[in-house]
Amino acid sequence: MTPTTLSLSGLTNLGFLAVAEMIAAINWTGNLSNNWYTGGNWSTGAVPVQTSNVVIPTGRPNYPDITTGTATANDLAIQSGANVTVTTGLLRISGAMTNSGTFTASAGSLELNGATAQTIPAAFFTGNEIRNLTINNAAGVTLGGTLLVNGVLKITTGTFASGTFLILGSIATRTALIDGAGGGQVTGTVTMQRYVASRFGYKYLSSPFQSATVNELSNEVNLAATFPELYSYDENKTASGWTAYTTAANPLTPMRGYAANLGATTAPLTIDIKGTVTNSAVSLPLANNNREYTKGFHLVGNPYPSPIDWDAASGWTRTNIDNAIYYFNAGTADRYVGTYSSYINGVSSDGVTNGIVPSMQGFFVHVSDGVYPVSGTLTVTNTVRVNDLAPVFHRRPRRICRCCGYLRGLRMKGTLLIRRYCISTTQPPKDTTNRWRPSNCEIPMCACLTWYSKGRGTGRSPSTHGQTKPR
Repeated sequence: MTPTTLSLSGLTNLGFLAVAEMIAAINWTGNLSNNWYTGGNWSTGAVPVQTSNVVIPTGRPNYPDITTGTATANDLAIQSGANVTVTTGLLRISGAMTNSGTFTASAGSLELNGATAQTIPAAFFTGNEIRNLTINNAAGVTLGGTLLVNGVLKITTGTFASGTFLILGSIATRTALIDGAGGGQVTGTVTMQRYVASRFGYKYLSSPFQSATVNELSNEVNLAATFPELYSYDENKTASGWTAYTTAANPLTPMRGYAANLGATTAPLTIDIKGTVTNSAVSLPLANNNREYTKGFHLVGNPYPSPIDWDAASGWTRTNIDNAIYYFNAGTADRYVGTYSSYINGVSSDGVTNGIVPSMQGFFVHVSDGVYPVSGTLTVTNTVRVNDLAPVFHRRPRRICRCCGYLRGLRMKGTLLIRRYCISTTQPPKDTTNRWRPSNCEIPMCACLTWYSKGRGTGRSPSTHGQTKPR
């Protein structure tokens, strides 16, 4: 017998009598192939449409694999022993979802676009994993159990109530993200991962959440270590800006950066942080107090669960902030050694560094010189967010460093100026001046490739002082 469902839309009361529309379910037969779009694979001889209630029964010779286009259904019921696979296509569901069989979408996409509230049941997906998920339901969608998104999550409209179940996964080739162009919101406590190929040495990190604390990094660094392994950076300190930041309850402030020493092993590591996602404008007041060692530099970070574009045409407010970002790349032989690469006025120091800042990435910016103290503001909105699943997360040194500078009074273009410095072979604040200092390992630090008519470039390279960051 062909199953039927009772739709209550447009229900009319006639005393004790209710009149409703009976909608026959469309059964998958799989008589011809695994192609969803072949009419001969369905009990009605026609491919389901958005109002069709679809049943995938037990014991069919073939089961659907959606490899292209957009397949649609209202309700979707997968019976025991049956399976549906979404490989590179999209399945759009407007109603209820039940699964007693197998639903695989680790490389596919699902959109929920119902007119009433929908739920993703616990264990609905094989391995609790999906590549891309779009929520387009003004009434909202609730997540009923653990789900790892390994691609793009977009909340076009409505609210995605994730509870504590949502994970944005990260592997060597990609890191999941939340599309900043969506008009909806993810609620609940989300876990975001960041894969690093080697945990060796310092990594500059930031939090994509509003409410995360230092305790979120307790699995990655030893917060009780005799010598601290986690630092914030204070531009207004008279010595080094590095400040131990190991109190578990301290906030990981959105758009602030932190330096974490992840250890001496070169094994890969997946960092994870939990919190309420940031999905609004973030602003930081900054300053250049012309301190001897900090010189107006600030360690900031990407505040969103997606990459951001430093070159975005809109979405940034950079008041008295140089058009330059500086990344730290850990060394490979000494866990306290590394180099900086830069992206200044649109020019990469190494051909790899660019204006796409990955999620959870910390980096330095500089408040412009002037009449001190100089006040600056760095503000960012969702407009700068981009859907790049594999930007370069800076964690390893780049061998080639292209630098330039200026000589006063000389016109020049493309001149190469290199000053060689290395981070101290001790931990950052360990020497008596509480700062990093030059050593004999001669690592080049990077500046810009910019030319003005007076021959004065805007790039910076390390001064003769041992700096804690590029200058």
